[in-house]
Amino acid sequence: MLLTFLFIPLVLSFLLTPQNTTFPPYPDNVTGNPKVKALLVTAHPDDECMFFGPTILGLRQQNAEVYGLVLSNGGSEGLGKERELELKESYAALGVDRDKVTVLDHPQLQDDITRHWRKDLIAGIVHDYVQRLGITDIITFDRFGVSKHPNHISTCEGVILFFANFALPPPSDSSSSSPTLVQPPRAWALRTVSLLPKYTGFVSTISLRIILAVENFQRLVLRVLGRDETALPSIRTGDTIKTAPLLTFLSTPAQYVATLNAMRKHKTQLVWFRWLYVTWSRYMWINELQELKVPV
Repeated sequence: MLLTFLFIPLVLSFLLTPQNTTFPPYPDNVTGNPKVKALLVTAHPDDECMFFGPTILGLRQQNAEVYGLVLSNGGSEGLGKERELELKESYAALGVDRDKVTVLDHPQLQDDITRHWRKDLIAGIVHDYVQRLGITDIITFDRFGVSKHPNHISTCEGVILFFANFALPPPSDSSSSSPTLVQPPRAWALRTVSLLPKYTGFVSTISLRIILAVENFQRLVLRVLGRDETALPSIRTGDTIKTAPLLTFLSTPAQYVATLNAMRKHKTQLVWFRWLYVTWSRYMWINELQELKVPV
């Protein structure tokens, strides 16, 4: 009986304790501003909570400054203006100020599941926001776009092109109020998982916690042996911390509820299959961000 009482708290602690990776600081990126300033670049309203909720909540918990850039207002059904309002309410529910969220209604960036967007256009838009805000980190989809949606994939391709063409601005007047970038920001992509793990919901958090515990134990052993722990391949990706760092944001039940509340702000989108999604999706609980190594 005593062992049972001891075991239950340990299990609950294992399941409920936050497992967020501390977002690596980038103190030299913006002159006089050591704080992480993350720009989340997504394709449509509701992407922020359907796919990136754990990341946003994790960053806010770490006092990072979060900005949202949404490339389309999702107006394919004529609801663009309503969805713009819903988007800002959703971000507010996740702890991001409404005035830090921008949603576009560009004629060449309209919500369309059948077409890709111009990546050069996206790259130029991202460039403007990065320079104006002094962004240290860009977060977006990976090359598979989570659901293979062409707008998601184009968003990633546009961010990659931005980095390929990136150039630091000339030194600005010290009296300027705009932040001054002194090196390129970092790029992080949300890792797409295969179909079966994608819809394992809370169960996926248990398996991931076990994997994280094993990885942490392996690093501990390497530290004790005096070996380089950063050269240890990840069980999940096979990459090392050196070659492709992987940040993990794993929500608690309370944080899942916060993401769910954000999704409920998108009233125009709450059809039956989205309720199934928010109930069973891994992305409502887990985000794994892999650093994009883009030549600049």
